Parts: sequence; structure tokens; C-alpha cells
Amino acid sequence: MKKSIYWIPFSIYSLVLMRLLLSPSYELSSFLVEQDDKLLHSIAFAVLIFLYLLAITHFFCKSELKPQLLLVGFFILSMTGGILEILQKFVPGRKTSISDFWFNNLGLATGLLLFLALKHLLKLFKKH
Repeated sequence: MKKSIYWIPFSIYSLVLMRLLLSPSYELSSFLVEQDDKLLHSIAFAVLIFLYLLAITHFFCKSELKPQLLLVGFFILSMTGGILEILQKFVPGRKTSISDFWFNNLGLATGLLLFLALKHLLKLFKKH
């Protein structure tokens, strides 16, 4: 139970993100609609993978993050983003966009690198 608590933020954020991405445009806040769509996609998916990595770090491996978990997680989240993009074709006021898919992946890569950099910095501070 103690370890599984780290999955709660990831799960809640995933559900909220899916709801936002599959909502008709008229249901979204005017703030979200008026913003740069690509930037929002990148930020949203950077946060998504960051929460995923935080969860697997505490759930599976206390010491080192296995590269397989990084790759599998990136692949699953990337494919999820792709599927959500395809599903947007069937949502009123939304459309499928390959550029949104690429910006989702840019966000995933950014979040992954940011997580690894912070993990490395924390390790350095613990040594001193």
C-alpha cells in the first residue's frame, strides 16, 4: 500500500488529461482554447511522464532506474498519446493532428530528461 500511493497522482493526472484531450472544444475553458496548443501538449506530456517515473522509481526500484522501464514507459505513453490523437477525430470541434503527436513526444522526452537530471542532482547533494 505504501508504495502504491505514488501511482495515485499519475492515475488522477492521466484521467484528467484524457478527459481534456477527448472533450469537445466548446466544453473547454476559453483559456485553454486560446493558448498555444503545441506548448500545452508538450507541458502536459512532460508532467505525465514525470509522474510516471516518480511512481515507478518508488514502486519498483529504490536504487537505479532500469533503462527498460524508461523505454517501455516512454513507448506506452507515446502510443497512448497517438491513440488519443486519433480519437480526437471523432470529438466535436477537435481534429487529429500529427504535429500534436510529435509535441506530445517532445514533452515526454523533455519530462524524461528533466526527471533524470533532477534525480542526478539529488544524488549529488546526498553525497555532500
